[in-house]
Amino acid sequence: MNDLTDKFTQKYFELKDETAKAQGKHQLLTTDIPKVLGQLEKLHSMYSENGFSFVGNQLTWADLLVYDSITNLLTLDSYLLEPYPKLRQNRQDVENHPKINAYLKSRPVTAF
Repeated sequence: MNDLTDKFTQKYFELKDETAKAQGKHQLLTTDIPKVLGQLEKLHSMYSENGFSFVGNQLTWADLLVYDSITNLLTLDSYLLEPYPKLRQNRQDVENHPKINAYLKSRPVTAF
């Protein structure tokens, strides 16, 4: 996830040239992001015991890391998770966790 976040930052935020930025966004959406999200979908299938969390049967740091990273990636394309049902469900489950839900409703709105 960190490698993808680094690519996202390099190709989308650090580039000043609009043509290079558009090319970077295209590469992220067509190559980089699908590769990583596909791997995450498989990992979720392999290690989730209940279909909710990435590891075991309760909310973990892995779920929070993936949630946060995907939140940033969704700024590129709000339909990014359509081909990944387990990631969509995990995201929804994280948002519905009582403590996370309360935080999301009360936190200040920021760019990140």
